Amino acid sequence: TTMDQHFWGHLHHIPPLAGSDEHENNDQGIIARKNKTLDMTKKLSSIVSISEAAEVITEALANRVSILLGVPEERIDRQKPMHSYGLDSLSALDLRNWIGKMLNADMPIFEILGGTTFSSAGISIAQKRQVNY
Repeated sequence: TTMDQHFWGHLHHIPPLAGSDEHENNDQGIIARKNKTLDMTKKLSSIVSISEAAEVITEALANRVSILLGVPEERIDRQKPMHSYGLDSLSALDLRNWIGKMLNADMPIFEILGGTTFSSAGISIAQKRQVNY
């Protein structure tokens, strides 16, 4: 019922209370999405084509943003700007650091917050990775 729901539970950055069914389902979903990120790095190591790498990176970016913001990944449109899902400066910084760590590429925060789509970011990162290798 409505009275049983937590007042701030609708906010994406407030995790469910420990011990609740929602908390356990949330933990399993986060673990699955983090495992997906590790699979992405394995895939990228064997890909030669920039277009294939861009597709994998685009999916990885959508996955990461879904983890950061608590949005189901299937609701993220790869052709929409990343900031349209509610990325703020702190989450953009987290995403930038993740890109540097996991993808060995640099993406300025102003690009993340400035209207870059997931797809165009994937292409840009794939091209930067190609130059680095």
